[in-house]
Amino acid sequence: ALKEAHALILTKSQNPDETQKIQKFLPPGKPIFFVETRVIGLVGLLDHRERKPQGSVGLVSGLAEPGFFEKTFQSIAPGIKTKRLDFQDHHEFSEDDIRAIEAWAREKGLEGIVVTEKDETKIKKLALRMGNFSWDNWFVLQIKTEMRDPAKWNQFLKRYLK
Repeated sequence: ALKEAHALILTKSQNPDETQKIQKFLPPGKPIFFVETRVIGLVGLLDHRERKPQGSVGLVSGLAEPGFFEKTFQSIAPGIKTKRLDFQDHHEFSEDDIRAIEAWAREKGLEGIVVTEKDETKIKKLALRMGNFSWDNWFVLQIKTEMRDPAKWNQFLKRYLK
């Protein structure tokens, strides 16, 4: 598959040694692009106002690599203790899941629940249906992803999307 690709995009690797290993499998001249993730901040799930939880939080996600979510959160809130509740990648949250997450957070003594932007879109749909449920202690970790070299990326796209 690597040999057939027009380019390789690395999203979580900044390690030059890894890049050199990968290049051995690519035909000569095949470009490698790097995507960098930058944390924007924490906002309330429903109001999207910037704020931070007080005390410990639960990191709840339906991601293939929840450890990356935890590491990203800790980069902006190093003093906040965390516990993780991991669902399968692309999990479709239900009202029962939301109630179970709240029960888990209470049982663990957590004061907030932090979700990814990916999961926020699914959970917000439930928020509209769940009526008098309190979302005050739910937060979203906002991130932005950017190509490390946007000019090189744009040049590549222009060449292949003619």
